[in-house]
Amino acid sequence: MKTVLKSILLVAAVLVAGFAAAAVGHPLEPTSLMALSALGTINIAAGEKLAVVGTIDPQTVANTELFTDVVDMQKHHQALFVALLGNMAAETIDFTLYYCDSNGSNAVELKDCTQLAAHASNNDNKQLVISLRAEELLAAGKRYVKAGLVTGAGTGGPAAVLALGVDSRSQPASGDDLSSVVEIQI
Repeated sequence: MKTVLKSILLVAAVLVAGFAAAAVGHPLEPTSLMALSALGTINIAAGEKLAVVGTIDPQTVANTELFTDVVDMQKHHQALFVALLGNMAAETIDFTLYYCDSNGSNAVELKDCTQLAAHASNNDNKQLVISLRAEELLAAGKRYVKAGLVTGAGTGGPAAVLALGVDSRSQPASGDDLSSVVEIQI
């Protein structure tokens, strides 16, 4: 709360200084802009604000549901789960988010995307996205989640899922990346 209040006061001070300078015909000084960047919102790279916290590595997804790594939502205010579909067979596709125990067991459906209907080409090269706020788990008394991807028959197709921790409680968020992340180029 203190940090938020300090940030608001700093922005207000910079804006007042800018308006005062403009009123007397002077442009806003670069040092004032640097003060804004000190808030951390301008100079933090996306690779430091987002963490790769779960995946289903690229592979054929068919009628046996595959799951991402388990994500600890106590480390992040939000998470974003993105399913990336390739050339899929004419089968239904389900993308579901579950809350679960830390080892992935006792999974219960939390939310899902609308099931994609079986079609020869409509589901090819599409993406499905599920967004989650940590508060959504409070009602269930859970802190861990995982996403699952499955098709309605045995052929399936190539797919992958990427789970990103967003608004991580510790910075840089990349400190919570999976061990399989080999490089972050900032």
